[in-house]
Amino acid sequence: MLLTNKIIAGALMGGLTVVTCMMIFINGGKATPFSVVTALGLVIGVVCILASLLLPASLAKASRTETTQADDPLAAEFSTMLIVRLALLEGGGVINAVLFFLNPWWPQLALIGLMLGIMAINFPTENRWRDYLETREREDELGER
Repeated sequence: MLLTNKIIAGALMGGLTVVTCMMIFINGGKATPFSVVTALGLVIGVVCILASLLLPASLAKASRTETTQADDPLAAEFSTMLIVRLALLEGGGVINAVLFFLNPWWPQLALIGLMLGIMAINFPTENRWRDYLETREREDELGER
C-alpha cells in the first residue's frame, strides 16, 4: 500500500514539475505585468491549497460511516486522503502553469513552488503512516470516530 502511494505521489509531483518546466521553456523568458489572468490563477491556487488542507479530512470522516470493501479500511482511508490532497494541489498547479504560459508573471511560479512543497511535505512515508495509525487509535479511544 505504501509503495503504491509513493508511486502515485511521485507521479503527481513529477507531472506538475514537467508541465511547469515546459511552460517556462515554451515561454522563452518573456515577462508581462500582473493581469486579470494572473489574479485568476492566484485565486485558483489559494483555493486549491485550502481545499487540499480541509477536504481530505472531512471526506475521511464522512467515509468512516460507510462500510468499505477494502482489506484494510485504514489503509484505504489514508490512500484516499493522500490522493485527494495531492490531486487538488496538482490541479491548481497545472492551471497556474498554463495561465503562466498565457500571461507570464514570474512571481506566479512561487505559488506553483509552494504547491510542490506542500506535496513534498505530504509525501507518504513509513513514519507518516505510523503517525496516522496512532492518531486514529487515539481518536477511537476517545470515541471521536
